[in-house]
Amino acid sequence: MRVFGKLLALYGPCFFESKLKRALLRLDLPALAPDVRAALERALGLDRAYLASQLLPPLARWEGEAIRPLLAQILSTPREGCAPDPLSNVAEALGYLPGPDSRHQLEQYARSQYPAISEEARRALARGAALAARPTE
Repeated sequence: MRVFGKLLALYGPCFFESKLKRALLRLDLPALAPDVRAALERALGLDRAYLASQLLPPLARWEGEAIRPLLAQILSTPREGCAPDPLSNVAEALGYLPGPDSRHQLEQYARSQYPAISEEARRALARGAALAARPTE
């Protein structure tokens, strides 16, 4: 966990690929949420919306609805010419947020003309449907 904390301290000024996002999701370390949030906000402060958006999915998984202001902040940043588009990570994060608002947004993103966004939205919708179908204990 200490290694992740050190990596997250570099996040923003240093570029990372989505492997860090995948590792955070796979290992499920909610104790890192404050470090992830700080790294995301640092990247946003440096006008690196896509880099910041990569941390949305693990944060959404751990903090749930508390990330809505960060989603709004990333959605309000200019995306024109931004490749890859942060919306693919927004769609992935929405998949961890239950409720009709998230589902509605994902349904809109699933119709995007951009394959990376539409495919991620469809995966998030499928993940949400699978979670909803699980029997509760």
